[in-house]
Amino acid sequence: MRRHGLVRGEVSDVYSDKEPDVRGRIVYRRCAQLQAPLDGRVVPGHFVHGCLNYLADVMEIGWHPDYRQLLGEARE
Repeated sequence: MRRHGLVRGEVSDVYSDKEPDVRGRIVYRRCAQLQAPLDGRVVPGHFVHGCLNYLADVMEIGWHPDYRQLLGEARE
């Protein structure tokens, strides 16, 4: 979640001229590149993607800048 927040902030600053959908795709791609170890071990690529998708499903993170409003869950 921390990584997502940092990436989202950077994309917002650097790509403010882009459409929200484009910024969302950039955020996802940058977050999906993360290869974080778990207990010092390398995890398979699908592990990170699965974790990101789970966090998005439970609305902890989102790709589109306005994901909460678009999905009708304004809980900030």
